[in-house]
Amino acid sequence: MSYGFYISRHLTQGTKNALCNQYKFYTLLQYGERAGISYDRPHHPRSYGISSSSKGHTDALSFDKYDKNDCKLIITAGVGGAEACDWCKMLSRMYKKFVSSYKMPEDKKFGPLPEVLKYVEVTASPGDLNGYKMVEVDIIGKYAYKLLKGEKGTHRLVRHTPFHAAKKRQTTFGGVQVIPILSSDDEDVKFYNKSKNLQEKDLIFESMRSEGKGGQNVNKVETAVRVTHKPTGLSVKVQQERTNTRNKQIALQKLAEKVELHYRNILQERLEEVKGTEVDASWARHIRSYVLNPEQRFKDHRTNYETAAVHDIMDGDLLPVILTYLEHLK
Repeated sequence: MSYGFYISRHLTQGTKNALCNQYKFYTLLQYGERAGISYDRPHHPRSYGISSSSKGHTDALSFDKYDKNDCKLIITAGVGGAEACDWCKMLSRMYKKFVSSYKMPEDKKFGPLPEVLKYVEVTASPGDLNGYKMVEVDIIGKYAYKLLKGEKGTHRLVRHTPFHAAKKRQTTFGGVQVIPILSSDDEDVKFYNKSKNLQEKDLIFESMRSEGKGGQNVNKVETAVRVTHKPTGLSVKVQQERTNTRNKQIALQKLAEKVELHYRNILQERLEEVKGTEVDASWARHIRSYVLNPEQRFKDHRTNYETAAVHDIMDGDLLPVILTYLEHLK
């Protein structure tokens, strides 16, 4: 199956699955239509200038250089059937309400924040009975990622579920993934666009006699060509044509394809780092609790921000919660 981008054979199966699941995110970068060619990588990505957090963190919060970017929210239902799908829908509504009512804070202690935000629903996967299994939205606005990156994590709902005849109290979970949307101006994308094109100074050409059957000209004249790309160590040998010139043309074409896919693979590994760890929608990892009944209570477990106005939160009054988290990061 083609996913529109190259999946390295060096990645774990879990990472491959994650890449495929986030297909729409990666296709935003529009890096061509070819995929599926594998090759050996003689060097490690770090030797090509792809930067990472100085502390080696893979969590997206450590990549502050993406704070100015738009961001993508991927909201998924946890275990819980109809209740979990309804919670996924409620979370997407909460963010939509937040974006529609957002006003930039006057307090400048948080640094630059979005002046305006726009909510764009990209796709939604309906639940079997109601709600959504998954909702993917883009939040457009300069510094949208900075504002919303703290939403990443598992969100816990406690209420008397309407999907049970006895209206019993039930706990369910939803996951929120927050990913910066990269543009052509970002450092890693610029590096990819610059590096993928062959430069003559980076090439080594070798001519040699062809091997095997081919006639007097092929076997006695150096018609075969090997071209090596010095920065990566990738090389291609071509001997299928009867002239050195034609074999050189084919070798350059094949090498260009290899080099482009090589750097694309490095960029994808970088994107995987930016995306961070997968959200585990389970009890042990929830970052927030939304308790609707019998009592009403909201708590962010990272900052200990707590309020009884949980319905206001669900209606989009998220800014105090978000700003408290940004202050907590300092």
